[in-house]
Amino acid sequence: MLNLARIAIVTIAVIWWPPALLADEIISARVVQVRDGDTLTAVRSDGRVELLVVRLYGIDAPEADQPHGRRAAARLRRLVDGEAVRIEIMQERDRYGRVVGIVKLVNRDAGRALVAAGLAWVEPRYCKRPLPCRGYQTAEHKARRDRLGLWRGSEPVPPWVWR
Repeated sequence: MLNLARIAIVTIAVIWWPPALLADEIISARVVQVRDGDTLTAVRSDGRVELLVVRLYGIDAPEADQPHGRRAAARLRRLVDGEAVRIEIMQERDRYGRVVGIVKLVNRDAGRALVAAGLAWVEPRYCKRPLPCRGYQTAEHKARRDRLGLWRGSEPVPPWVWR
């Protein structure tokens, strides 16, 4: 009977575990620049003086010269520029030296907001953690179904093909 109770507790904990606890580190910061639709610069606000270039985890927004690229950057700018955010570090650095993380303003995930607006794709090669990625995939499915943003076009070209 004790084993069943332990199994039930572990199962509930895994299902309801907050995504933030799965992050490698959580940083409080203020966004000082939006570089494009999936990259921003933030300064830590936890007493450490550090400027971070952050790549949004699990998504890929259109390039600046690609259809909807400027709209994606403008949307991200409206969401987070100048705002206090929480960055859930999912990967220490990518190949360009950027921190990779989920950027949240209050409890709103900026990457998911872009995907839901039809201004970014879920990047299947890099979106591996089930909790945020399922939400991103659901948001992308709804944006496609509702023909939002880049999904208005007949065959939008993902940035990883565009490059």
